Amino acid sequence: MDNVTAAEKSALRQKARDLRATLNPAGAGEAAAAALDDPRLKKLLSSGTAVAAYWPLGDEFDTRPLIARLL
Repeated sequence: MDNVTAAEKSALRQKARDLRATLNPAGAGEAAAAALDDPRLKKLLSSGTAVAAYWPLGDEFDTRPLIARLL
């Protein structure tokens, strides 16, 4: 994404916000729980790889269960 302009990044962020707005809020907790059961996460955690996470704002995907698992 090094060659992406500020305007393109802004458009991508807006598209992500628009897509998140279409999601069912009731399913957000289920999605977060499903992410914890993803086999790729289990492999990552067993490898001792360093990871980074973000604290969710607004309608962003809730990473707090993942952060709790990582800590």
